[in-house]
Amino acid sequence: MRRFRVFILLVCALMLVLNSFAYATDGEWEQANTDGFGDGNNDGTMSLATFNNSLYAGTDNDNTGTEIWSTPDGTTWSQSNTDGFGDANNVVTESMATFNGSLYAGTYNGSTGTEIWSTPDGTTWSQANTDGFGDANNRATESLVTFSSSLYAGIYNGSTGTEIWSTPDGTTWSQANTDGFGDANNTRTWSLAAFNNSLYAGTYNITTGTEVWSIEGETQPDTQPSTPQTTATELPYTGSENKAETTTSTTPQGMSLFAIAGLMLLVTGLRMKMRWV
Repeated sequence: MRRFRVFILLVCALMLVLNSFAYATDGEWEQANTDGFGDGNNDGTMSLATFNNSLYAGTDNDNTGTEIWSTPDGTTWSQSNTDGFGDANNVVTESMATFNGSLYAGTYNGSTGTEIWSTPDGTTWSQANTDGFGDANNRATESLVTFSSSLYAGIYNGSTGTEIWSTPDGTTWSQANTDGFGDANNTRTWSLAAFNNSLYAGTYNITTGTEVWSIEGETQPDTQPSTPQTTATELPYTGSENKAETTTSTTPQGMSLFAIAGLMLLVTGLRMKMRWV
């Protein structure tokens, strides 16, 4: 009877240990940067993209202008652009995408209109469009994606409706849709994605609800995943929010409470077995 109890104890201990490793495979969340990259005015990371073996983060900064930070290893960060690309009215980098060997970043600018900047090396930036594509009501580039050998930009326009602009070379742009897809209530194209040789655009429409529009491509679309998009409100948020805090575990790395409990039971069971042998 005692040996049976020891056997059950050992089985339970083994199950706890194995269960702990099943839960531990995903690891724990760790903060990868210092708060605000050292500037409390960087109150949001609105876009992320990978380029040239580095990760790039576009911030929301309504004080000195948006900043783009990059890291080659996930922990060591350096600023990649000048604040606001030289214009403090460029307060947010709302979207980023790679195209033809360069990284493109779309801004929110409520003064002269959205600007799209590009860099071939991660440090040297040049503007790729005219301010607002010639219309100051085109305030933000809220999505960017590569499709059918062109770069497409989804624009926020609260006056005549969202516009989609495309370029085959990164500098020459043309409008790809009618304003708002015929409805001025479609004010934003918050998302763009390629699927089945077509480009899909998701709108923001507070009146009748969101609309998804598509257009067929002339050639097979680029299968490279587009940069996950993030969005910002019409005006940069200026209120205060509680920052998420990370906690440091006091248990050894790769160990959990289940593992510790299981090991303790395992040791106890082995001692009992040796005592009764």
